[in-house]
Amino acid sequence: MQSIRAIVEAGLRALWRSPATRFPADDGATHPWEIWLDRSGADHFIAHARGLGFQFEGGEGQAGGGRLEFPEDVVVVGHATHAQIAGAVRNLGIVKALAAPTVLSDYFDGMPPEEQAEWAQAMERLLQPPAAPDPRYITLLDRGVGLNHPLVRPHLDPADRHAAEPGWGLDDTHGHGTQLAGLALYGDLLPLIQSNLPVHVRHRLESAKIIPDAGQNPYHLLGDVVLKAINAVEANAERGRTFSMASTTDQDTPHDGAPTSWSSEMDQLAAGVSGNQRRQRLFVISAGNIRDQSRFEGADYLSVCDDLDHEIESPAQAWNSICVGAFTDKARLPAGSTGYPVAPMGDLSPSSRTASWSRHWPIKPDVVMEGGNWIQDGPPHPMNHAALSLLTTDHRYPRRSLTTTADTSAATALAAKAVTELWEYYPDLWPETVRAIFVSSARWTQQMKTHLPAHPSKGDFAKLFRRYGYGVPDLARAQRSAANALSLIVQDTIIPYRASATVGA
Repeated sequence: MQSIRAIVEAGLRALWRSPATRFPADDGATHPWEIWLDRSGADHFIAHARGLGFQFEGGEGQAGGGRLEFPEDVVVVGHATHAQIAGAVRNLGIVKALAAPTVLSDYFDGMPPEEQAEWAQAMERLLQPPAAPDPRYITLLDRGVGLNHPLVRPHLDPADRHAAEPGWGLDDTHGHGTQLAGLALYGDLLPLIQSNLPVHVRHRLESAKIIPDAGQNPYHLLGDVVLKAINAVEANAERGRTFSMASTTDQDTPHDGAPTSWSSEMDQLAAGVSGNQRRQRLFVISAGNIRDQSRFEGADYLSVCDDLDHEIESPAQAWNSICVGAFTDKARLPAGSTGYPVAPMGDLSPSSRTASWSRHWPIKPDVVMEGGNWIQDGPPHPMNHAALSLLTTDHRYPRRSLTTTADTSAATALAAKAVTELWEYYPDLWPETVRAIFVSSARWTQQMKTHLPAHPSKGDFAKLFRRYGYGVPDLARAQRSAANALSLIVQDTIIPYRASATVGA
């Protein structure tokens, strides 16, 4: 046995590109490996390696989420034991080299401003003009979006910035909207900005400001502000839109899944019975974040997320919108870091809220997307960390070109990007049909399933639905469901009642 292990290690070391001192120990534990694959067989390797127990950064099925692409190679980071990586190399081939993973989001976040600008400008030169003559739009209902960033400006026309109130400025003075704009266009910039390939973005952006630069909207006007913003956007142009909103309120908590005035307005807008233009609309809404990190001190983080005090915030419980929670595949810290990630790879992001209800009201969240992780480094409580966050655009360009963001806001922007790309694939589908296909493509990760007992009951599954919804969407699966998978898709109107001459009928 010792000889066999020595032969296996020798074979892996022959593929190793990093310093010998960084070769992972053969201790039976799972280690991160940077895997260089032949481009032609990368998808085959990834699909079959998952069957061997691999976990890949970037998500299970999140198309392109964590891969770095070059003309002849695809680079992924896989977490596996020595035995698993050796079995994949032996049985699947395609592996050209192995290395120690290095660059994380904190590397770019900590760069001097002039270096950040060089990276952003280099990526700008790779941007390709959209091929579609009539592209779809993601409409960000947020704090506004800045126009000066070179990675945002090509996809956002000045005339496509609006506000709910005429007196509000259109710029992003806080940074949140521009951060989400970068994610809605490109996803996590970390793999993309390191690539040297052309960057194709088929959709464009609109901005509709729903939060003033100073102060907050009165509670009783939350729904009215969104209505005004949507009216302003739709009066400007006739377009196919995905509305993305990462704004919630705790003033309706607890609501136990019951409708509120804001969620009811969102339902009316989605159904097309509210707004100056009576049309059906597609919304993705964040589940809301847990803001008090001190609650996690010395506690199992999932029990804190599942606490009734941390229910999904209004208006995300709306029936007709896609409610987006957050999970994470970011569980790797820079070399030499102290502390450890709070959430294991493939599990719920610590900031993500969960449903407090299991009956009467719809399953929420509908799906979960990448929302980053926290680090626990001794007392007092866990904190955000740039390496465990998503890389995106900064509103302060050129003083800052890149920054990091996380939580359910980031997850919602990623969901808006994915569902818009699905709609581009099937442009004739109704908003509710696209919503259904997108949600039905979601699956729980293997890590999520570890919380089920050996013989789960209905109640055990209900707990996972309240935490993860239907799971992580798979864009490739969603596209196949209407193309070459066995699916029955019917778009029609049902009238469940008719007039009757009989009293009480």
